Amino acid sequence: AYGFAEPDELYKSGKLAYEAGYAMNEEIGKKFEEVVPKLKGYSSCLVAPLEREDFIPNPDFVVVYGTPAQILRFVHAYLYNKGGKVETSILGRGACAEFLDAFIHKKLRIVVPCYGDRLFGLTQDHEMAVAFPFEIAEEIAKGLEETHKRGIRYPVPNTALRVPLPMIESYKKSVESMRKPRES
Repeated sequence: AYGFAEPDELYKSGKLAYEAGYAMNEEIGKKFEEVVPKLKGYSSCLVAPLEREDFIPNPDFVVVYGTPAQILRFVHAYLYNKGGKVETSILGRGACAEFLDAFIHKKLRIVVPCYGDRLFGLTQDHEMAVAFPFEIAEEIAKGLEETHKRGIRYPVPNTALRVPLPMIESYKKSVESMRKPRES
């Protein structure tokens, strides 16, 4: 279904998505299946913890599970030296295919683990995931390190009870500038 083998008629017709409860009918189910990322030129996918270097010395992509705040740190790290934003899409099912999407497009992807991931993979309600191609792992690590040095942390420090609120000087100037009335 994810490009490792030719999908069967049950899958292509949308009947599988319909009977699994994800679509109101087979036609809608077919639309679900048409957008699932598919990896071309591979026959399988081997999954293992990163610490198993002996098992997979050079993985193609990395998946990290965490809380939303932990996953946000990966977004900070990824964007640190490029700016912009992380674009992602959510299928609501087939999270394993969404992980492949990071490898296919060579970009970081935010993934909301699907029902199967939670049911069979024991992913917890409070968890989400991030996937990225291994080739940018050093860039991500450097971004985590640099943003940490500059004050972006996990756990996020609670400043609600600190008065005055700690803000960098340029942020204060920007806020003051935006508070000034506009000239007509």
